[in-house]
Amino acid sequence: DSLIVSLDELDPNSSYFWSDIWVIDQRYLVKEILSPAINANPDSFGAKKDLLLHLRKDGIPVFLPHFAKCGNPYEKISVVENEQPHLIEITDYYPKAEKYSESLDQLDQVGDVVGKIVSSLSTIPREIANVILSRETIWQGFRNPLNGLDFAEELSFYQQEVSKLGGELGAQIKTLLPIIREEYERFTSNPAIDIPRGLTHGDIQRCNMIFDKDSKDLVAVIDWDSMEENYKILDIVYTMDRMSFVVPDYHNTDPRKAERFLHSVSNNYTLSSKEEKSMITALVDYSLPNICGIFRDIFYNGFTHPDYSLHLNVLNLNRMRILEKELLN
Repeated sequence: DSLIVSLDELDPNSSYFWSDIWVIDQRYLVKEILSPAINANPDSFGAKKDLLLHLRKDGIPVFLPHFAKCGNPYEKISVVENEQPHLIEITDYYPKAEKYSESLDQLDQVGDVVGKIVSSLSTIPREIANVILSRETIWQGFRNPLNGLDFAEELSFYQQEVSKLGGELGAQIKTLLPIIREEYERFTSNPAIDIPRGLTHGDIQRCNMIFDKDSKDLVAVIDWDSMEENYKILDIVYTMDRMSFVVPDYHNTDPRKAERFLHSVSNNYTLSSKEEKSMITALVDYSLPNICGIFRDIFYNGFTHPDYSLHLNVLNLNRMRILEKELLN
């Protein structure tokens, strides 16, 4: 009666939960989430399974629980009103599950696997990639900066309104606005970077990796539902950035961790000179629409979620450009 659909993060100081698997009644899942995707493309389930099997064949650790029994549930299960999702612990599914422990050995493992992922995704048959990308267009629309709006005008509005916020969040946004405007103007004047594009995972970070608590080995990269076509190096630079934070404050990045991660990536993927020089710009361009989304929540919708301050630390473009200088030096 249930279908495992994703794994999420638990941080006791956050609203996010690590070590949970969302298990949603299939009828609720079909009605609320999957019906549009299935109607638009009935092959999407098979394509995602083929993708994960392709990755596994290339030695990349992935879980395949949600394909064990389901097939196409839309054809088999009638919709029931008001079904709600429920949770089970990931340890009920994988008893020895453990999150990333900040060890350098695990950092080496992550770099090695990310290099494999980038190389493997480059060889995904185009017919599979096309089905997956058609299913994920909602993510692409969200992440394409600005969605046709005049963001320069929005920035001027934010500049006027930020003084009303006050507190840490207001100070963060006030500091961020000048570099966001600078990066936005760079992006609009020359949006394309001349480096290869391809299928990407889009969110390889601590919360989307499962380790074994005994062996400390990486046993699964999870959350393959935000895939999109982007710069091939995005998975490398995004993961490098997220794995290089000085935790727990996420204000700064340790360039030594970033360098070690890139060294491990090179076991399976060799960055060209142009890719090396374009890494942080690709990450900044990827981050801009996420920052826009937070700003719109705050200034247009009146949301002031406690985690926004942490998210803006993570998405701090100044920090990214400082890391770029340190790495290039």
